[in-house]
Amino acid sequence: ASCDVISLVNLQQLGLYNNQLKRIPRCAFD
Repeated sequence: ASCDVISLVNLQQLGLYNNQLKRIPRCAFD
């Protein structure tokens, strides 16, 4: 799944963590 590629670190680097948090699947946190 695409969520497997997504990581919180990458989101934070992009500065989108706060904006995308609601859209990120739970698997991204695993």
